[in-house]
Amino acid sequence: MRQDDRRRNSKKITLVHGAAISLLGSTYQIVFLENRMKGVKQTEDQIIVSHPYNRHHMLLTMWLKQQSLHFLAAQSRIFAHQLEAKIGRITIREVRSRWGSCSHQGNLSYSWRLIFAPKEVAQYVCAHEVSHLKHMNHSRAFWKTVESIDPNYKVQRDWLRTNGKLLFLYN
Repeated sequence: MRQDDRRRNSKKITLVHGAAISLLGSTYQIVFLENRMKGVKQTEDQIIVSHPYNRHHMLLTMWLKQQSLHFLAAQSRIFAHQLEAKIGRITIREVRSRWGSCSHQGNLSYSWRLIFAPKEVAQYVCAHEVSHLKHMNHSRAFWKTVESIDPNYKVQRDWLRTNGKLLFLYN
Protein backbone atom coordinates (compact mmCIF):
# COMPACT_ATOMS: atom_id res chain seq x y z
CA MET A 1 0.00 0.00 0.00
CA ARG A 2 1.37 3.38 -0.98
CA GLN A 3 1.77 6.14 1.60
CA ASP A 4 -1.00 8.26 0.00
CA ASP A 5 -3.38 5.29 0.11
CA ARG A 6 -2.45 4.60 3.73
CA ARG A 7 -3.12 8.24 4.66
CA ARG A 8 -6.49 8.27 2.85
CA ASN A 9 -7.52 5.04 4.59
CA SER A 10 -6.41 6.31 8.00
CA LYS A 11 -8.86 8.08 10.24
CA LYS A 12 -8.11 11.14 12.31
CA ILE A 13 -7.07 10.35 15.86
CA THR A 14 -9.05 12.74 18.00
CA LEU A 15 -7.50 13.73 21.29
CA VAL A 16 -10.53 12.89 23.42
CA HIS A 17 -11.27 11.08 26.68
CA GLY A 18 -10.41 7.40 26.34
CA ALA A 19 -8.28 7.73 23.19
CA ALA A 20 -4.88 6.07 23.04
CA ILE A 21 -1.96 8.14 21.81
CA SER A 22 1.70 7.38 21.25
CA LEU A 23 4.20 9.90 22.61
CA LEU A 24 7.84 9.28 21.69
CA GLY A 25 7.06 5.58 21.28
CA SER A 26 5.13 5.04 24.53
CA THR A 27 1.36 4.59 24.53
CA TYR A 28 -0.92 6.50 26.89
CA GLN A 29 -4.65 6.66 27.42
CA ILE A 30 -6.14 10.15 27.58
CA VAL A 31 -8.29 10.82 30.65
CA PHE A 32 -10.36 14.01 30.87
CA LEU A 33 -11.57 15.08 34.30
CA GLU A 34 -13.87 17.97 35.10
CA ASN A 35 -12.13 19.49 38.05
CA ARG A 36 -11.71 22.92 39.63
CA MET A 37 -7.97 22.58 39.18
CA LYS A 38 -6.53 22.98 35.69
CA GLY A 39 -3.57 20.85 34.74
CA VAL A 40 -2.08 17.87 32.97
CA LYS A 41 -0.46 14.93 34.72
CA GLN A 42 1.44 12.10 33.05
CA THR A 43 1.47 8.69 34.69
CA GLU A 44 2.99 5.43 33.50
CA ASP A 45 0.10 4.78 31.11
CA GLN A 46 -2.20 7.82 31.20
CA ILE A 47 -2.28 11.51 30.38
CA ILE A 48 -4.78 13.01 32.83
CA VAL A 49 -6.19 16.39 31.84
CA SER A 50 -8.17 18.36 34.42
CA HIS A 51 -10.19 21.43 33.52
CA PRO A 52 -13.34 22.94 35.04
CA TYR A 53 -14.87 24.32 31.82
CA ASN A 54 -14.54 21.48 29.30
CA ARG A 55 -11.43 22.92 27.63
CA HIS A 56 -9.53 19.67 27.92
CA HIS A 57 -8.51 19.46 24.26
CA MET A 58 -6.99 22.96 24.29
CA LEU A 59 -5.11 22.27 27.54
CA LEU A 60 -3.85 18.90 26.26
CA THR A 61 -2.65 20.41 22.98
CA MET A 62 -0.78 23.17 24.84
CA TRP A 63 0.80 20.53 27.11
CA LEU A 64 1.84 18.38 24.13
CA LYS A 65 3.50 21.38 22.52
CA GLN A 66 5.38 22.12 25.75
CA GLN A 67 6.50 18.49 26.02
CA SER A 68 7.62 18.55 22.41
CA LEU A 69 9.65 21.73 22.94
CA HIS A 70 11.20 20.36 26.12
CA PHE A 71 12.29 17.09 24.49
CA LEU A 72 13.48 18.58 21.19
CA ALA A 73 15.39 21.41 22.88
CA ALA A 74 17.12 19.02 25.28
CA GLN A 75 18.14 16.68 22.46
CA SER A 76 19.33 19.57 20.31
CA ARG A 77 21.50 20.91 23.13
CA ILE A 78 23.05 17.49 23.74
CA PHE A 79 23.89 17.10 20.05
CA ALA A 80 25.16 20.68 19.72
CA HIS A 81 27.47 20.07 22.68
CA GLN A 82 28.82 16.95 20.94
CA LEU A 83 29.57 18.99 17.82
CA GLU A 84 30.83 22.01 19.79
CA ALA A 85 28.21 24.09 17.98
CA LYS A 86 26.21 27.03 19.26
CA ILE A 87 22.41 27.07 19.09
CA GLY A 88 20.41 30.27 18.94
CA ARG A 89 16.71 30.09 19.73
CA ILE A 90 14.66 26.87 19.63
CA THR A 91 10.98 27.03 18.71
CA ILE A 92 8.18 24.69 17.78
CA ARG A 93 5.60 25.40 15.12
CA GLU A 94 2.52 24.06 13.39
CA VAL A 95 4.05 23.21 10.02
CA ARG A 96 3.30 20.58 7.41
CA SER A 97 6.17 21.14 5.00
CA ARG A 98 9.20 20.42 7.21
CA TRP A 99 9.99 18.55 10.37
CA GLY A 100 12.64 21.05 11.29
CA SER A 101 14.78 23.90 10.07
CA CYS A 102 17.99 25.71 10.97
CA SER A 103 18.60 29.37 10.19
CA HIS A 104 21.94 30.99 9.44
CA GLN A 105 21.75 32.56 12.91
CA GLY A 106 21.66 29.08 14.48
CA ASN A 107 17.97 29.18 15.35
CA LEU A 108 16.27 25.79 15.26
CA SER A 109 12.59 25.25 14.59
CA TYR A 110 10.67 21.97 14.81
CA SER A 111 7.20 20.65 14.16
CA TRP A 112 5.59 20.00 17.53
CA ARG A 113 4.00 16.88 16.04
CA LEU A 114 7.32 15.06 16.37
CA ILE A 115 6.10 14.23 19.89
CA PHE A 116 3.88 11.57 18.22
CA ALA A 117 6.86 9.89 16.48
CA PRO A 118 9.06 7.21 18.02
CA LYS A 119 11.78 8.73 20.21
CA GLU A 120 14.58 7.70 17.83
CA VAL A 121 12.85 9.47 14.92
CA ALA A 122 12.50 12.72 16.86
CA GLN A 123 16.15 12.42 17.90
CA TYR A 124 17.15 11.96 14.25
CA VAL A 125 15.39 15.20 13.29
CA CYS A 126 17.34 16.97 16.05
CA ALA A 127 20.60 15.43 14.83
CA HIS A 128 19.76 16.55 11.29
CA GLU A 129 19.01 20.15 12.24
CA VAL A 130 21.94 20.47 14.64
CA SER A 131 24.24 19.17 11.89
CA HIS A 132 23.18 22.19 9.84
CA LEU A 133 24.94 24.32 12.44
CA LYS A 134 28.15 22.92 10.92
CA HIS A 135 27.04 22.51 7.29
CA MET A 136 24.18 24.63 5.89
CA ASN A 137 23.66 22.17 3.04
CA HIS A 138 23.14 18.46 2.43
CA SER A 139 26.69 17.68 1.32
CA ARG A 140 28.61 14.49 2.11
CA ALA A 141 30.23 16.31 5.03
CA PHE A 142 26.76 17.15 6.35
CA TRP A 143 25.59 13.52 6.22
CA LYS A 144 28.83 12.38 7.86
CA THR A 145 28.10 14.82 10.68
CA VAL A 146 24.56 13.46 11.04
CA GLU A 147 25.98 9.93 11.08
CA SER A 148 28.48 10.88 13.79
CA ILE A 149 25.53 11.79 16.02
CA ASP A 150 23.08 9.10 14.86
CA PRO A 151 24.75 6.09 13.21
CA ASN A 152 21.29 4.64 12.35
CA TYR A 153 19.92 7.86 10.90
CA LYS A 154 18.90 6.20 7.61
CA VAL A 155 16.43 3.93 9.43
CA GLN A 156 14.85 6.93 11.18
CA ARG A 157 14.80 9.01 8.00
CA ASP A 158 13.06 6.14 6.16
CA TRP A 159 10.50 5.79 8.97
CA LEU A 160 9.71 9.49 8.70
CA ARG A 161 9.41 9.34 4.91
CA THR A 162 7.07 6.34 5.12
CA ASN A 163 5.02 7.25 8.20
CA GLY A 164 5.46 10.98 8.72
CA LYS A 165 2.05 11.95 7.33
CA LEU A 166 0.43 9.79 10.01
CA LEU A 167 1.65 12.23 12.67
CA PHE A 168 -0.84 14.75 11.29
CA LEU A 169 -3.78 12.43 11.98
CA TYR A 170 -3.75 13.58 15.63
CA ASN A 171 -6.16 16.47 16.10
